[in-house]
Amino acid sequence: MKFLFLGIFFLTFLSSCQDRKNILVTGTITDELTGKPIPKAEVVVVCWYMSSWEEAGTESQAIVTDERGRYRARFAKGHKIGVAAKAVGAGPGRHFSDLEENQIEVNLKLAKINENPTLIKYLNTEYTGDELPFLRVRIPYHENSSVYSFNEIETLGFDFHTLTTTSDTANSDIWFKPVIRKESEWLQPYILIANKGGGIMPVYSHEFKSSFLYDKPVAPQQGYVQEYEFKGNEDGFFVLCRDGRTYGKIIFEKSLVSSGKDGFTDFGRYFSCLYQPNGTTNLFYSATNIDLESFLVDGRQR
Repeated sequence: MKFLFLGIFFLTFLSSCQDRKNILVTGTITDELTGKPIPKAEVVVVCWYMSSWEEAGTESQAIVTDERGRYRARFAKGHKIGVAAKAVGAGPGRHFSDLEENQIEVNLKLAKINENPTLIKYLNTEYTGDELPFLRVRIPYHENSSVYSFNEIETLGFDFHTLTTTSDTANSDIWFKPVIRKESEWLQPYILIANKGGGIMPVYSHEFKSSFLYDKPVAPQQGYVQEYEFKGNEDGFFVLCRDGRTYGKIIFEKSLVSSGKDGFTDFGRYFSCLYQPNGTTNLFYSATNIDLESFLVDGRQR
């Protein structure tokens, strides 16, 4: 029965990833404000294909737009494409599409880059190992009995001002509530808490056009809550810090992670964040040196 289920799952998965042949991707890159085409914009098109478990992957093409801001890319096969673009003083932007036909037009509008020298960034794409930003719940684990001590849960929060993780929640802006639930053999923290002086506000993918890191650059001043239970479709949060006057945003990775050492196991999520220490709501991230292919295929760059 198990093998029958796996076979049905595999066939269903393959049918949902049905490759088209002779893929043609075209489009125009324009200025979001003026609507004018952007010549010499950098464009990367990635095409996902999957004929079987053994024959699956991506192909990519790097293109420069012509004098009318147009680009064109061809692929032998595929079921999904991603297009990302940037230009001098503008971008980046991206768009993903499942292929219902073998031809598709994807037009991108790029916003002008505004410098924001006071913004502080802490991106999980720039760190490895213990330096990775990671919000967590820590549970003692007894190796001899393979038992967790759920009555000894410790939570580690995050302080935007110092960009550090700490067990002192009084000096943290956000943390996971020290309760967990078990789903499909995973232990999960699922309630996010904000310090009483601040608040949190969830953001979903349908609320921005490309990437939460670059889009929605102004933090709201109202609508924050002290406690939020994860639904599973959040892309991140705006954060009003515990001082009640500075703002940030946090972009969680989709997958939950765990790590263990010294008799403890940590459950939580990696994240990236932006922080504006000057008391304004300006969270505009102005970096333009992003690798466009990584912007499309690296799930951390959300």
